[in-house]
Amino acid sequence: QSQFDTTSASTPPPPPPPSTTKMMPSDSHLSSGLSRSVQIDSGRRLTDDSIISTNDIRRTPTPRIQQQNDSTSFTSSTQSILQKRSATSNTQVTADLRDRHIREKNELNDLNQRFSGYVATVKSLEHYNAKLTKQLDEITKSWGLQSQQVVQIHTPLLDRLRHDVNDNMLDEADWETRLRRSHYTIDNYRQLINDETQWNDKQEAKRASLKAEYDNSCIELTNLQKSYKQVEEQLKNLLKHREDLLQDIENLNEQSYKTTMDRIRLDLQVQTLREEIPFLNDIHSHLI
Repeated sequence: QSQFDTTSASTPPPPPPPSTTKMMPSDSHLSSGLSRSVQIDSGRRLTDDSIISTNDIRRTPTPRIQQQNDSTSFTSSTQSILQKRSATSNTQVTADLRDRHIREKNELNDLNQRFSGYVATVKSLEHYNAKLTKQLDEITKSWGLQSQQVVQIHTPLLDRLRHDVNDNMLDEADWETRLRRSHYTIDNYRQLINDETQWNDKQEAKRASLKAEYDNSCIELTNLQKSYKQVEEQLKNLLKHREDLLQDIENLNEQSYKTTMDRIRLDLQVQTLREEIPFLNDIHSHLI
C-alpha cells in the first residue's frame, strides 16, 4: 500500500489537453447563472431541454454556420412580427429582439464551450484512472505474495496486540469508571462535610447566643436577688416601724383614755364643788 501511495504521488495527473474553450471559475456559478441542467454520464451527454451527445456535437455545424441558420430563422420570424407593428415601434422592437438574439447566442456558445471543457476533463480523468488502475494491478501482482507472507507472519502478533489493546481499553474504562465513582463519592462526602460544618457553625452560634443570654439572665437574677434583699430589708424596717407606730398609737390611745377619764373626773369634781358651794354658803349663812 505504501509503494502504491509513493507511485501515485510521484505520478501527477496529466494536464487537460489545450483547448480554446473558456472555462468558468466554479460549477456553482454555472448553476446560478443558468436555468438549465448539465449532466455528464459515461456516454458524455449534455441534458438541456434536449439531450445532445458528443457525436451530435461533432456532427453539428460550426458556430458560425449555426449562427447564420439561427439568424435566418430569427430574421424570418422577425419580419412576420415587424409586419404587425407600427412604424413608430419598429426600431425599439428590432433592438429588443436583436439584444435577445445576441444574449441567447452568447449563452449557447458559452454552454457549448463549457461542455467541451467538461468532455476534455472527463477524458483526461479517464486516462489518468486507467493509468492508476494499471499501476495498481502491477503493484498487486508484484507485492501480493510478499504481503500475504507478511500478513501470515505478523497476524498472531497483531491479534495478540489487539487483544492487549482491548484489555487495556477495558481496564482503562474500568479505572475511569471507578475514578468517576470515587470523584462522585468524594463530592458527596465533601458536601456532607460542608453541611455538617455549616450545621456546627449554626449550633455554635446558637450556643454562643444562649450562653450570652444565660450570662445576662444570671446578671439580672443577681440584680433581682439584691433588689429582693433590699426590699426585704425595707419591708422588715417598715414592719418594725409599723409596730412602733401601732405601739405609739396604743400608748396614745391609753393616754387619751386616761386624759379623758381625768378630765371627766375633774369635771365631776368641779360639778360637785359647784353644787357644794351653795350648800356651804347656806350653812355658813345660817351659822352667822
